[in-house]
Amino acid sequence: MKRTKYYFSLFLCVVLVTSGLGVNVEAKAAKKYVKSIQVTKSATIIIPANRSTATKTYQVKVKVKGKVSKKFKAVSGNKSVATVKVKGSKIKVTAKKAGTAKIKISTKAKGKKNKKLHKTLKLTVKKVKVVPAPPMPNDNPVAPVGSLSHKGYELEQVVVMSRHNIRSPLSSGDSVLGTITPHSWFQWSSNPSELSLRGGVLETEMGQYFRKWMESEKLIPENYHPEDGAVRIYANSKQRIIATARYFTSGLLPTSKTEVETHMEFDVMDPVFTPQLTYVSPAYKEDAEKQIWEMYTNTINSLEDNYQLLTNVIDMKNSKAWKEGTVSEFRTDDTELVLEPYKEPGMKGSLKTACSVSDALVLQYYE
Repeated sequence: MKRTKYYFSLFLCVVLVTSGLGVNVEAKAAKKYVKSIQVTKSATIIIPANRSTATKTYQVKVKVKGKVSKKFKAVSGNKSVATVKVKGSKIKVTAKKAGTAKIKISTKAKGKKNKKLHKTLKLTVKKVKVVPAPPMPNDNPVAPVGSLSHKGYELEQVVVMSRHNIRSPLSSGDSVLGTITPHSWFQWSSNPSELSLRGGVLETEMGQYFRKWMESEKLIPENYHPEDGAVRIYANSKQRIIATARYFTSGLLPTSKTEVETHMEFDVMDPVFTPQLTYVSPAYKEDAEKQIWEMYTNTINSLEDNYQLLTNVIDMKNSKAWKEGTVSEFRTDDTELVLEPYKEPGMKGSLKTACSVSDALVLQYYE
């Protein structure tokens, strides 16, 4: 009996010790695991009519606790419709034909419950069909299709629409534009959004070009002084537009007293020149966004190399904005359209930021 008690006590002791060890091991393992995996739930890729495939990348976010691998794998459930490759923290999906496919993304490391985590991206692929335009009738003997001849016509009126000349960037130095690079921007001769000195010089030359051409075509005499109402110069009420119009007029009609018209107070957008939406409904918004994505999805998807070049040119990863987290890597899948009543169509995301930076670089180059 004593021996039996001894063995029982020994057995109980071993069970308690091993159980304790199991708890410690489990507790230690629980300190390192995959917390979550995130990817967009659904997406649409549109293949242009002139291409056999279209490619788009999607960001995959893997959150972990402790030193655990963030790597993952991705598999297409319908490889005839789309294939997928993993590129760092992104997946690159190549659409091949119209249809649907489920892209399954799985972590290589395990989660808290000792199982790998999964997410599924539901993909829809569409192929754009281009309906050819009907042939143009060629029943005009005076001006056949493709002809530049003006025989048989009498010029009555000319309407010329133009944007402003070179301006400084719309954003000032204290915006994201000023913090997205560790380098200093060009010191402009004008305030933000205003016409620059070189812009004024070039616009004067533009007016001179118009004048010399019209004189050579016998449309106006030299030193033309138009009668009242014969020539109207109508400008939006922003500084860059008014200044552009006046420089152009000085080149076009240097000896005339022709005035530049504005119909609003200074610095207030004239509705005639404001591309704002006056009507927005859910149906309109859906239809407009569909058309925009059909036209530009593949163009946006092809910007990866451009984004990388822009990042290197401005040295973005050494900038204040990067270190503070106000900007991150440019992505091709985070563009959002903004369509609101009585506002200009806009966008959010990497494309908007990249366009602002590119705008500043190009303007700086011209200036």
